[in-house]
Amino acid sequence: PAVNQGMLCMQLANESASGLSKELRGKLSALCDQEEAACFFAERAVAEVLSGDCHSAIAIFAEPINGKLALAAEVYSPDGSKMLSASGLGACCEARNIGKQVGEDLLLQGAAKLLYPSD
Repeated sequence: PAVNQGMLCMQLANESASGLSKELRGKLSALCDQEEAACFFAERAVAEVLSGDCHSAIAIFAEPINGKLALAAEVYSPDGSKMLSASGLGACCEARNIGKQVGEDLLLQGAAKLLYPSD
């Protein structure tokens, strides 16, 4: 799947957050699942390392498994004839680092040449 596909995100500015009632803050925080947030940040980190966007031939999927974060990513050539893959597993609190490592692994395998053949 595409990076962060199906994720629901919410961002509040500090000034806005301070004006929220305690009740509303509680309701909004109940929507935040820490494991899913870790998945979001791990997937996003892979895309950032690869300089990918929604048009890039990159598949990234993170999921929490038994208290750990499992991350898998694939990069495809424009015609789909070549594919590179990498994966990582670690603590949810290390989500960004796991994502960066997976992205860097793909770059070491030659992902940039697949994604940006004319560069």
